[in-house]
Amino acid sequence: KNIQRLTKTFLTLSLTDMANRVQLSGAREAERYVLNMIEDGEIYATINQKDGMVHFHDNPEKYNNPVMLKSIENKMWQCIRLDERLRLMDNELACDAQYIKKSSGASDEGIELALSASAIGSSVSTPSINSL
Repeated sequence: KNIQRLTKTFLTLSLTDMANRVQLSGAREAERYVLNMIEDGEIYATINQKDGMVHFHDNPEKYNNPVMLKSIENKMWQCIRLDERLRLMDNELACDAQYIKKSSGASDEGIELALSASAIGSSVSTPSINSL
């Protein structure tokens, strides 16, 4: 993660300097980390082995082809579905008598009042993402 931060600050950095900045034992260890990160697609960089310099590059993806756009759309739908599930869980938790009792220290009578108030509030429908 610290090496990723360096890609935002530097265009070029020596392996020795990188090792010092992220508290690695030396240039060899820094090179191993950088190579693994390049292979995993975490950073975009090249290493000049002659002078021990790392040259950072921008992400080559232009996000302008149908496959990438479909991938982004799928990720967005996953996020939307997750948001819907979290909202349902939050509503269920907010109406749970045990949760209300423990979180507020309320009496049983207070819980009944809170539950009836939340039931009134939950009868108001909110549009789902499918209806938009």
